[in-house]
Amino acid sequence: MKNIAVIGAGRAGLSVAKNLNESCDFRVTAVTDINEEFALRSRDFLGNIKYTGSDNVRATELADIIIISTPDDYIEATCNKLSEYEQIRGKYIFHLSGSRPSTILSAAKSKNCFIGSIHPLQSMPSPEEGYKNLKNAFFCIEGDSEAVEVAKKIVAVISGKYFTINTEMKSLYHAAAVFASNFINTTVFASFYILKDIGVPEDNILEIILPLIKGTVNNIEKLGVIQSLTGPVVRGDFKTIASHLQGLEKYNNDFLQLYLKLSETTVKLAKLNNNPPELSNIEELLHKYSNN
Repeated sequence: MKNIAVIGAGRAGLSVAKNLNESCDFRVTAVTDINEEFALRSRDFLGNIKYTGSDNVRATELADIIIISTPDDYIEATCNKLSEYEQIRGKYIFHLSGSRPSTILSAAKSKNCFIGSIHPLQSMPSPEEGYKNLKNAFFCIEGDSEAVEVAKKIVAVISGKYFTINTEMKSLYHAAAVFASNFINTTVFASFYILKDIGVPEDNILEIILPLIKGTVNNIEKLGVIQSLTGPVVRGDFKTIASHLQGLEKYNNDFLQLYLKLSETTVKLAKLNNNPPELSNIEELLHKYSNN
């Protein structure tokens, strides 16, 4: 059994730790946080832990594997500080960030450590929900070959699935995740804001648009991204798009620019579908507005 120290008692770290503590292959022996009270509270969620507190060096003494789950901006500094101590020599060091590569842990190489990152491609709004959401979730793994093999075992005991990428591709990977997740919030906000401004009762807006959102996701799941595309672009409906642009131009320039950028990409997607002849006219119209 491999012992693990989790540095950073946040949602991601505790979600992973709870799952690992249910396995026979790994055991979380220490949880630390710069706020010692947060670390102490983790006992209520995880059960018996040998050490909880703010002493990261003490935590590493109790572990074969160190998972740094601090906020992204503190990962490198945390690892740099740990690398000053002999206690981490030869251990496996991981972080859980989606946006940062494993190379931010490079200071640990001076102590012959193996470094990698394990990013759960799943939302974790709380440790409790994160614990459940991680089962059968996908994880992105990258790093040293030795670290990658250990990461695969960690994901396996969580009942997750994994894929690996080259370390230098980490920022593009995270950008892709933002497109698939965060930008949905952005486009839904635009829809919500417009509907509210044209007089739709605010309390009813989500009820009105959620079936549309869910229907789109269901269609993507059944048919794929290209074949499930609907709307005026893929239909080649020039007059409808022109009316949208005219209305948005008078209403809100930020939403106009967002509509233009999304429509330009949607045209490219439509060309992979049925490629209606009107697309060239639509492209010209979008180009005209973009240059105004």
